Amino acid sequence: FTYLTGPIGSMRPVLVTAVAYPMSSKFRTGLTLLMFGLVTFTLVVMSVLIESFGNSVTSDLETVTGRWDIQGTVNFNTPIGDIRGAIEERPELAIGDFEAIGGYTQVPVEARQVGVENRRWEGYSVWAADDAFLEASEFKLKLMADGYDSEEEVWQALKEDASLTVVEGYVVPTVRGDESEFTGFQLQGVFYEDERMTPLSIEVREPLTNVVIPLTVIGVLDRVHDPFELGAGMLTSKSALDSKIPFAIPVTTYNFRLAGGVDAKEASRGL
Repeated sequence: FTYLTGPIGSMRPVLVTAVAYPMSSKFRTGLTLLMFGLVTFTLVVMSVLIESFGNSVTSDLETVTGRWDIQGTVNFNTPIGDIRGAIEERPELAIGDFEAIGGYTQVPVEARQVGVENRRWEGYSVWAADDAFLEASEFKLKLMADGYDSEEEVWQALKEDASLTVVEGYVVPTVRGDESEFTGFQLQGVFYEDERMTPLSIEVREPLTNVVIPLTVIGVLDRVHDPFELGAGMLTSKSALDSKIPFAIPVTTYNFRLAGGVDAKEASRGL
């Protein structure tokens, strides 16, 4: 070091001091290097995980989101009764910029399966969706019940029959049985890897009124949607709850699909 820094004489005392201190305090020096290495390792691992997670989502973003471009939520106590009318009243927005508009409300409920040994009520959620949401959504189904040959038939059936529902993928166990970390409501008699399924009867209880609503499961969503778009719950027609519960359930989450050429950032600012 002295030889390399010879042309700069003032560096010699700096180097001597810099080398002498860590050699005289070996434990402290080693601990400092260990902590620095641990922090660096953590940052690298987190960067890799975040980048990998981001790539897995954005690689097929249309599939994950069901081809919706914008999502907005409103307060349960101050809902927007007519979202299309509200858009038409705003000069900075044009209703023609939106190809489709649909909404739903996530309602906490208790659920249990009919005809099984374990019939305990378990906490769950219902996504009570309006007809526009069910008609325009392009969420992929992993399983369809006997009697349905296409995803379009399943979504049409949900619109026409309020007693039908589609559940998210993690409520169905796998053949490997590695879903022990998921607690709560689980379906029996069907596996995620199956090709088809028979319709399953379940009951949903609204905790405020204790009203019990019978539903029939006719489909299981692909798991690619669950962590990103909807979360844990079952998707059914909003009229299924409106006809049973003695109070109105407003739409609290609106999804928007933009027409071609419309900038999503500008449209979301206007909304």
